[in-house]
Amino acid sequence: MDSHRHNAPLGTIADAIVLSHVTKTFRGERGAEVTAIRDVSLAIPAGQFVAIVGESGSGKSTLMHCAAGLTTPTTGYVALAGTNLSALSSAKRSRFRSQHVGFIFQDYNLVSSLTVSQNIELPSRITPRLQLTADTATVLSSVGLAHRAQHLPHELSGGEQQRVAIARVLAAQPTVVFADEPTSALDLGNSELILGHLRQLASRGSTVVMVTHDIDAAIRADRAVVMAHAGTVDDIWRPGRDQLISRVMSAQQMRQSAR
Repeated sequence: MDSHRHNAPLGTIADAIVLSHVTKTFRGERGAEVTAIRDVSLAIPAGQFVAIVGESGSGKSTLMHCAAGLTTPTTGYVALAGTNLSALSSAKRSRFRSQHVGFIFQDYNLVSSLTVSQNIELPSRITPRLQLTADTATVLSSVGLAHRAQHLPHELSGGEQQRVAIARVLAAQPTVVFADEPTSALDLGNSELILGHLRQLASRGSTVVMVTHDIDAAIRADRAVVMAHAGTVDDIWRPGRDQLISRVMSAQQMRQSAR
């Protein structure tokens, strides 16, 4: 496996995210145990932009949820920004995320009764220690939505709602950003805009983890981690398009051969 090896060993202060031998199992239908990810170890340095790629069912979303502290691993541990999330209670993990983590979800996660501007300002209002690094007007202008500041989410297109979610993260500049298929609802031009902003977040020091099926989005990252069979099968530094397509297809073939 071609992989990018870090100068710092797993779990050092240089790593913003560390997963060590993480396994997550669920109870499926009729009580059967399903392993979503198995014995995954991964270290992501501060300021790196990483794409997690793989076919549906490969474990991408579960990996992101464990890394973000949204779900607790069955075994192994997760450290985020130097804090062992596995040692925190659910309430403490929630407070930690509100102070250090930004999310860009497929469903946008906007509050329907609040205007666009109010949605962007909401994290700083509910988390007193969180200070916005840019004013609302500036970030809305940067994503092409200055004219939508006083609109409600239902008055926006899906692509516009996604850009509001991006603007909310841009305003806070969190330590770590998790993006789940951030370009799925966007046309080519807006996809390029959003990917540019994710790159900008990383260049300013945020660590960005993007889960995506979009190869053209993934090659914009510093690094692509390919998943299959509930584990990581490739870790590629500065992935090229043809190279990444080949690795993803190989992973799919491995899965089909194993059936």
